[in-house]
Amino acid sequence: MTTIASDGMARRPLIEVATVLRGTVPAHASAETEGPAFFGIAEITAKGRGPVRRVSADDVDRSTSALDRGDIAIALLGDVGESALVRESHEGALLGRECAALRPRLERVTSGWLYVWTQSRDFKDQVEAGTSGSTMPRLSVRLLSGFTLPLPSSTAQQRVEQELVQFEEAISITEAMLTYLRELWQVEVELAFARLGDPDGATA
Repeated sequence: MTTIASDGMARRPLIEVATVLRGTVPAHASAETEGPAFFGIAEITAKGRGPVRRVSADDVDRSTSALDRGDIAIALLGDVGESALVRESHEGALLGRECAALRPRLERVTSGWLYVWTQSRDFKDQVEAGTSGSTMPRLSVRLLSGFTLPLPSSTAQQRVEQELVQFEEAISITEAMLTYLRELWQVEVELAFARLGDPDGATA
Protein backbone atom coordinates (compact mmCIF):
# COMPACT_ATOMS: atom_id res chain seq x y z
CA MET A 1 0.00 0.00 0.00
CA THR A 2 1.40 3.37 -1.02
CA THR A 3 1.17 6.28 1.42
CA ILE A 4 2.11 9.92 0.97
CA ALA A 5 4.46 11.42 3.56
CA SER A 6 4.29 15.00 4.80
CA ASP A 7 7.03 15.94 2.32
CA GLY A 8 4.81 14.75 -0.54
CA MET A 9 6.96 11.72 -1.40
CA ALA A 10 5.30 8.33 -1.83
CA ARG A 11 6.22 5.68 0.75
CA ARG A 12 5.83 1.91 0.49
CA PRO A 13 6.20 -0.91 3.04
CA LEU A 14 9.60 -2.52 2.70
CA ILE A 15 8.10 -5.99 2.24
CA GLU A 16 6.35 -4.75 -0.93
CA VAL A 17 9.53 -3.53 -2.62
CA ALA A 18 12.13 -6.01 -1.35
CA THR A 19 12.43 -9.65 -0.38
CA VAL A 20 13.58 -9.86 3.24
CA LEU A 21 15.88 -12.86 3.77
CA ARG A 22 16.63 -14.19 7.25
CA GLY A 23 20.03 -15.66 8.11
CA THR A 24 20.19 -19.03 9.85
CA VAL A 25 23.88 -20.01 9.81
CA PRO A 26 25.67 -19.81 13.21
CA ALA A 27 28.78 -17.63 13.30
CA HIS A 28 31.41 -20.37 13.65
CA ALA A 29 33.33 -18.99 10.71
CA SER A 30 37.03 -19.01 9.91
CA ALA A 31 39.33 -17.85 7.15
CA GLU A 32 40.89 -21.32 7.13
CA THR A 33 37.68 -23.35 6.71
CA GLU A 34 37.10 -24.73 3.21
CA GLY A 35 33.30 -24.60 3.39
CA PRO A 36 30.84 -22.07 1.93
CA ALA A 37 31.54 -18.35 2.29
CA PHE A 38 29.87 -16.64 5.25
CA PHE A 39 28.44 -13.16 5.75
CA GLY A 40 27.61 -12.20 9.33
CA ILE A 41 27.67 -9.29 11.73
CA ALA A 42 31.48 -8.93 11.48
CA GLU A 43 31.20 -8.59 7.70
CA ILE A 44 28.42 -6.03 8.08
CA THR A 45 30.52 -4.00 10.53
CA ALA A 46 33.41 -4.07 8.04
CA LYS A 47 31.00 -2.92 5.29
CA GLY A 48 31.75 -6.07 3.32
CA ARG A 49 35.41 -5.12 2.81
CA GLY A 50 36.99 -7.68 5.13
CA PRO A 51 38.44 -11.09 4.26
CA VAL A 52 36.11 -13.89 3.23
CA ARG A 53 35.33 -16.22 6.14
CA ARG A 54 33.87 -19.65 5.63
CA VAL A 55 31.72 -22.09 7.56
CA SER A 56 31.78 -25.84 7.91
CA ALA A 57 29.29 -27.62 5.70
CA ASP A 58 27.90 -29.20 8.87
CA ASP A 59 26.73 -25.75 10.08
CA VAL A 60 24.81 -24.96 6.91
CA ASP A 61 21.03 -24.84 7.18
CA ARG A 62 19.41 -26.09 3.97
CA SER A 63 16.85 -23.26 4.18
CA THR A 64 19.53 -20.56 3.99
CA SER A 65 19.66 -18.69 0.70
CA ALA A 66 22.92 -17.62 -0.89
CA LEU A 67 23.45 -13.88 -1.12
CA ASP A 68 23.50 -12.10 -4.44
CA ARG A 69 25.81 -9.25 -5.29
CA GLY A 70 23.87 -6.08 -4.49
CA ASP A 71 21.90 -7.52 -1.57
CA ILE A 72 21.92 -5.35 1.55
CA ALA A 73 22.79 -7.23 4.75
CA ILE A 74 21.50 -5.81 8.05
CA ALA A 75 22.49 -6.64 11.63
CA LEU A 76 19.52 -7.60 13.82
CA LEU A 77 21.51 -8.01 17.06
CA GLY A 78 24.06 -5.83 18.85
CA ASP A 79 24.81 -3.05 16.38
CA VAL A 80 21.21 -3.18 15.24
CA GLY A 81 20.56 -1.54 11.89
CA GLU A 82 24.17 -1.55 10.69
CA SER A 83 24.14 -2.45 7.02
CA ALA A 84 26.51 -3.44 4.23
CA LEU A 85 26.22 -3.85 0.49
CA VAL A 86 27.18 -7.37 -0.60
CA ARG A 87 30.08 -7.09 -3.02
CA GLU A 88 31.43 -9.43 -5.67
CA SER A 89 33.90 -10.94 -3.18
CA HIS A 90 31.01 -12.23 -1.04
CA GLU A 91 28.59 -13.19 -3.79
CA GLY A 92 27.11 -16.60 -2.95
CA ALA A 93 27.93 -16.27 0.76
CA LEU A 94 25.52 -17.65 3.35
CA LEU A 95 23.84 -15.19 5.68
CA GLY A 96 24.64 -15.45 9.36
CA ARG A 97 22.14 -15.88 12.14
CA GLU A 98 20.91 -12.59 13.66
CA CYS A 99 21.18 -10.96 10.23
CA ALA A 100 18.72 -10.15 7.47
CA ALA A 101 19.22 -9.22 3.84
CA LEU A 102 17.18 -7.07 1.49
CA ARG A 103 16.85 -7.92 -2.20
CA PRO A 104 14.90 -5.56 -4.52
CA ARG A 105 11.77 -7.15 -5.94
CA LEU A 106 10.47 -4.20 -7.97
CA GLU A 107 12.18 -2.97 -11.13
CA ARG A 108 11.87 0.65 -10.04
CA VAL A 109 13.81 0.05 -6.81
CA THR A 110 17.61 -0.22 -7.07
CA SER A 111 20.01 -1.90 -4.66
CA GLY A 112 21.90 1.37 -4.37
CA TRP A 113 18.79 3.23 -3.24
CA LEU A 114 17.92 0.55 -0.69
CA TYR A 115 21.47 0.68 0.69
CA VAL A 116 21.52 4.48 0.90
CA TRP A 117 18.15 4.36 2.68
CA THR A 118 19.60 1.99 5.32
CA GLN A 119 22.24 4.64 6.01
CA SER A 120 19.69 7.43 6.44
CA ARG A 121 18.13 8.99 9.52
CA ASP A 122 14.74 7.80 8.22
CA PHE A 123 15.83 4.16 8.50
CA LYS A 124 17.69 4.62 11.80
CA ASP A 125 14.62 6.23 13.43
CA GLN A 126 12.54 3.18 12.49
CA VAL A 127 15.27 0.88 13.81
CA GLU A 128 15.32 2.70 17.15
CA ALA A 129 11.54 2.51 17.42
CA GLY A 130 11.51 -1.22 16.66
CA THR A 131 14.52 -2.32 18.72
CA SER A 132 13.91 -4.16 21.98
CA GLY A 133 16.28 -5.07 24.83
CA SER A 134 18.90 -2.91 26.53
CA THR A 135 21.65 -5.41 27.35
CA MET A 136 21.58 -6.97 23.88
CA PRO A 137 19.47 -4.85 21.49
CA ARG A 138 17.53 -6.86 18.93
CA LEU A 139 15.29 -6.17 15.93
CA SER A 140 12.91 -8.80 14.57
CA VAL A 141 12.57 -9.63 10.88
CA ARG A 142 8.83 -9.08 11.23
CA LEU A 143 9.27 -5.48 12.38
CA LEU A 144 11.98 -4.82 9.78
CA SER A 145 9.63 -6.04 7.05
CA GLY A 146 7.05 -3.49 8.19
CA PHE A 147 9.35 -0.49 7.79
CA THR A 148 8.35 2.04 5.15
CA LEU A 149 10.65 3.86 2.78
CA PRO A 150 10.35 6.75 0.34
CA LEU A 151 10.34 5.95 -3.35
CA PRO A 152 11.79 8.77 -5.45
CA SER A 153 11.79 8.63 -9.22
CA SER A 154 14.01 6.16 -11.04
CA THR A 155 16.15 9.09 -12.23
CA ALA A 156 16.71 10.28 -8.64
CA GLN A 157 17.57 6.75 -7.52
CA GLN A 158 20.08 6.34 -10.34
CA ARG A 159 21.68 9.67 -9.44
CA VAL A 160 22.06 8.60 -5.81
CA GLU A 161 23.46 5.23 -6.95
CA GLN A 162 26.07 6.96 -9.14
CA GLU A 163 27.13 9.12 -6.21
CA LEU A 164 27.37 5.99 -4.06
CA VAL A 165 29.68 4.35 -6.61
CA GLN A 166 31.91 7.43 -6.66
CA PHE A 167 32.17 7.50 -2.88
CA GLU A 168 32.83 3.75 -2.74
CA GLU A 169 35.67 4.13 -5.23
CA ALA A 170 37.13 7.05 -3.26
CA ILE A 171 36.92 5.03 -0.02
CA SER A 172 38.63 2.04 -1.65
CA ILE A 173 41.47 4.22 -2.95
CA THR A 174 41.88 5.88 0.46
CA GLU A 175 41.90 2.53 2.27
CA ALA A 176 44.53 1.17 -0.14
CA MET A 177 46.67 4.26 0.49
CA LEU A 178 46.31 3.88 4.26
CA THR A 179 47.35 0.24 4.01
CA TYR A 180 50.42 1.23 1.99
CA LEU A 181 51.36 3.97 4.49
CA ARG A 182 51.02 1.57 7.44
CA GLU A 183 53.24 -0.97 5.69
CA LEU A 184 55.78 1.76 4.85
CA TRP A 185 55.76 2.95 8.47
CA GLN A 186 56.45 -0.60 9.68
CA VAL A 187 59.39 -0.84 7.28
CA GLU A 188 60.75 2.46 8.62
CA VAL A 189 60.43 1.19 12.21
CA GLU A 190 62.37 -1.96 11.38
CA LEU A 191 65.05 0.05 9.58
CA ALA A 192 65.37 2.39 12.56
CA PHE A 193 65.95 -0.55 14.91
CA ALA A 194 68.41 -2.10 12.46
CA ARG A 195 70.44 1.13 12.44
CA LEU A 196 70.73 1.04 16.25
CA GLY A 197 72.95 -2.01 15.95
CA ASP A 198 75.05 -0.46 13.20
CA PRO A 199 77.75 1.86 14.57
CA ASP A 200 77.98 3.73 11.29
CA GLY A 201 74.19 4.02 11.06
CA ALA A 202 73.83 5.12 14.68
CA THR A 203 76.10 8.15 14.17
CA ALA A 204 74.77 9.03 10.77
